Amino acid sequence: MENKKISFKIMLPLYFLFFSLLLFSTRDYSQLQSSPINISNINRILGILLAFAVVFVFFLKNLKIRKPSFLFILYFNYILVSFISIILFSNNIFYSLWKLFEVFTVFLVGIYFWYLSLFYQEIIYYLYKSIIDFFKFLLITIILSVVFFPNSSLELASNIGKALIPYRVSGYIIIINALSVGTIAAIVFYDSLLNLVKNIKFKDMFWLIISLILIIFSQSRTSLFGILLAIIIFFLLSKKVNIITKIFFILFFFSSIILFYNDILQFLIRGSNEKTITSLSGRTYWWDFIWLKITSDNILHKIFGYGYASGVRELALIPSNGLMQTFDSTFFTSLASSGFLGTIIIIIMFLLIIKKSYKKFIQKNELFYIKIFGISFILFVKAFTTDTINVLTFYTVLFMVFCIILSIEEKKYVS
Repeated sequence: MENKKISFKIMLPLYFLFFSLLLFSTRDYSQLQSSPINISNINRILGILLAFAVVFVFFLKNLKIRKPSFLFILYFNYILVSFISIILFSNNIFYSLWKLFEVFTVFLVGIYFWYLSLFYQEIIYYLYKSIIDFFKFLLITIILSVVFFPNSSLELASNIGKALIPYRVSGYIIIINALSVGTIAAIVFYDSLLNLVKNIKFKDMFWLIISLILIIFSQSRTSLFGILLAIIIFFLLSKKVNIITKIFFILFFFSSIILFYNDILQFLIRGSNEKTITSLSGRTYWWDFIWLKITSDNILHKIFGYGYASGVRELALIPSNGLMQTFDSTFFTSLASSGFLGTIIIIIMFLLIIKKSYKKFIQKNELFYIKIFGISFILFVKAFTTDTINVLTFYTVLFMVFCIILSIEEKKYVS
């Protein structure tokens, strides 16, 4: 395998995807139907088209394509199932096809970097570092939003219950909701923590503190739960942490829970009653709706859903009384969007990524792979209560990067 320098030009398709993910204003589904192209989303369209164009031209010049890995085969099958769902059931074919084209472009960018990994040994490091740096950039925009636009980026916590902290933070300069603030901050926190385990540096300490503050102020319980589980698993599995440290960590963790039990409980329940808590703040009512609908419907709906992207937008409005455009779960949203077949593919991909990253970590004992394992675990936990990878999001691109890294057999790049 030849080791060449990785230039800015080579990374352009990924940067174009990053550019497409910057959201400057929000619109509901009816507004999208009436005006598909708007000044608020022009960068998304340009970013996707530019990423597609660069990759398309590259493959025209390099007709020999590397055989895809099993993860990419699964990814393509998910796209194929979603396309069939559009043809069969979509009530807004233009919207559905565009949303699928976005995901297909992410897939092509993945194939592009998968091919280039034959010639650039350290490309997996560049891919991972690029997306972590992008997440750090997003955290900076959130901090700037709080500093310069506090009225727009700080929501009164009373709107979400009796929270311990009076405010809930979101992004305003670049629109990022509080749940995504928590997820992005959790990913940066976990990456910084593992960097500090290897070597203590000021920049990692800085990001650790910043991301921890944003996790707390996002008041995203699933992000906090995911990061805690990922850290516990790391400390218990890692050979880089000695047995004394592991025992101390376990004692410290459970002592903290006992000491701050009331505060932790208040953070988790936010003054809600038992009925609300057991229904995951009302989400299970929406999940029951789509589950009962699809399980009682005909075989084609069971297999392919109700029309990728567009079908889920229309159905989610019903149980949420017009509040939601998804079912607030990757898996239940996927049921509506691409049926049981698409949902099973997504679950298999999640489990494969977690399994492969864990296996590589055990084999190599490299922090690089436990980072992927932990972050994948955070996303998997998050996927139960948030729509993460069905359509183009920050996490879809991250998911693609993990598919590339874990498909490469050569394992000697970075630790």
